[in-house]
Amino acid sequence: MEDTKTNRLCKICEAKLKAGIISENDIKLWKEIVKLAQKNFMPDFEFIRSFEINGAMCLVCKGNIGALIGKGGKNIREFEKILGKKIRIIEKTGTEKDIAQTLLGRAKILAVNKVFKPDSEELRIIVSKGFEKRLPDKQRLEEVLAKILGKKTGIEFE
Repeated sequence: MEDTKTNRLCKICEAKLKAGIISENDIKLWKEIVKLAQKNFMPDFEFIRSFEINGAMCLVCKGNIGALIGKGGKNIREFEKILGKKIRIIEKTGTEKDIAQTLLGRAKILAVNKVFKPDSEELRIIVSKGFEKRLPDKQRLEEVLAKILGKKTGIEFE
């Protein structure tokens, strides 16, 4: 993401930043990940993107997620201290339901339905009605899920 010697973004990442594909928060997180990697041995994982939801940072990653979390959650606690926010890791390699479940936390997902439209495919995440009041900012969760999964996503309660 960044050339650590010059402390500047590469041309590709600069274009992604301008296009809104990555954010300033992503860059800040990447810098902290690089610093932590220099202090500790961290095997390969890929940091994809971050999203802020209700004061918590959700990091979307692939690869060796355990290395990012650290033994006993040591690395995550250090990130939380630096950022002053709670952090949740979302593993991009799981199924659509796994990714939604990680983002929605304890909410009980009843089903993930694919809705086929003439020009696109959408997802409907059906969540138990008892969690309707516990899920903060449904619209923001739908936006984040759509960006992670790459398709329009809606959350419904039954």
